[in-house]
Amino acid sequence: MRSSREEWNRCLEHAERHFKDHKAKLVADTEDYTIIDWRNADGRSDYFINFFVDKRRGSLHVDGDLGSSIATWYNRLTLSDLKSYIYRDVGYYMGKFQCTSDDYVYDEDEVFEDLVEMLDRDAIDKYIETSFDFDDFEDFKDVVMDEIGNSMRGRLFIPTDRLYEIATDIYQDAWEVLSSCGRSVDCRVYLWAIGFYMAVTQLEEKAIL
Repeated sequence: MRSSREEWNRCLEHAERHFKDHKAKLVADTEDYTIIDWRNADGRSDYFINFFVDKRRGSLHVDGDLGSSIATWYNRLTLSDLKSYIYRDVGYYMGKFQCTSDDYVYDEDEVFEDLVEMLDRDAIDKYIETSFDFDDFEDFKDVVMDEIGNSMRGRLFIPTDRLYEIATDIYQDAWEVLSSCGRSVDCRVYLWAIGFYMAVTQLEEKAIL
């Protein structure tokens, strides 16, 4: 699984570049809910996000050019608390998702790299030596990469029976982490968290919130 700090830094840079001219507009604000429009000052819809916060239920609805999601905490929250929660810990934020258009993404080459690291290269070489299925590591890689490709189901990674069999033959507990190999948080999720933080902060600094 990719480094969360590495991914965060990459997506923060991406957000700062694409949100640099964004202006937050407070569409509605009551004791129980808040609606914020977050878009480029020139009105373009590129990277536009609409945030709807149900403060009573502690629910954040995201919609717009970068996909959509609903996250719920089931208790009353302030905007300040909410922006802090999701900005500081995106994994925690994702744990509150009730539904989402985006969550994790997988890269086939990174799945293989993580798999080799998890199984241990020496253990793989010993397995190849005693197996009748592979001539050498390159042959092993070709077969496993084919199985990884067959495991990609849209944006999901569902290991094939053959990939599961190979991994657990080398390391019997591989099933526990196999599905997380090559997994990283979709940058859109970071953009929701960063965008919400930036939008609320901008409104707070202007004393609008």
